[in-house]
Amino acid sequence: MSLSYHILNSEMLESDVKVMNTKNLNLLLKQQIIQQIEETEENGKMDQLAISKSDHKSISFESQFSVKETTIQYRREDDLSTKYEDLKMELANVQVDESTAALQDQVLIESYELVENLLDHVLQYLDCMILEIKSSLRFTQVLNTYVVHENKINGQVSEALKKLCERPELESLEDIKSKLFVSLNRYDHIKQLKQEHDQRKHDYKLALKNFKIILEVMNINEKSLSKLRQQFEEVLMNYKHARCILNQELPFILSERTKVLADCLKLLGRECDVWGGNRLDLSRLLMELGKLSLA
Repeated sequence: MSLSYHILNSEMLESDVKVMNTKNLNLLLKQQIIQQIEETEENGKMDQLAISKSDHKSISFESQFSVKETTIQYRREDDLSTKYEDLKMELANVQVDESTAALQDQVLIESYELVENLLDHVLQYLDCMILEIKSSLRFTQVLNTYVVHENKINGQVSEALKKLCERPELESLEDIKSKLFVSLNRYDHIKQLKQEHDQRKHDYKLALKNFKIILEVMNINEKSLSKLRQQFEEVLMNYKHARCILNQELPFILSERTKVLADCLKLLGRECDVWGGNRLDLSRLLMELGKLSLA
């Protein structure tokens, strides 16, 4: 019985040990599983954190890149806007300078045109004066025939007809006319220079107007803006060149024509005094013949 009891106790002890070992094993397994789970979770968190950091870096990089791109774009727009404003200011300065130069040119051109116009009218007056003198000669010759035929002659009429029927000396008037004609036709090229100047001036004003409108109402890229500026500068240079040539020619021609005008006016004044006396004599003759015709 004692042996059986020991065997039984031994078996029960072994059973308890097995149970305890099983529990310990299960506990150990649970701990290992929990540890693995925790490690897995920890690794997952680390991965997520790494991914999150990576995404954050990517987002941050993209954000920085986007901001950088936007800044560059704004800077380009600012640079173009600055060029627009600079061009507007430059055009305003050009307009002021050219307006001032145009006023100075206009004084010279107006003086030239006035002298030319006066020379032309003096020439027309000379033609009329020569025609009047020739007509007066033929008229008095016919009057002389009439007076002789109608016996309307007396001492006063005879003296007046004798003086008025003398052939007039027109050489001086013809000389004045020749000088005027030569002066007016000597510089034909100046007309072409004036026409060229006027056309270039018109082109400049039109280009300036269009360029200012484009800068105000249109948005164009830098390349097109540079091209438009180059075209405007070409038009401006053509205008300045035409104006420069005209300014070189006009003063000399104006001086020469002014001298011719002064000489012609002096000669014409003397001739008008002479032929004015003949006109007065003719007037008296006509009044006397009128009286005789009524008698």
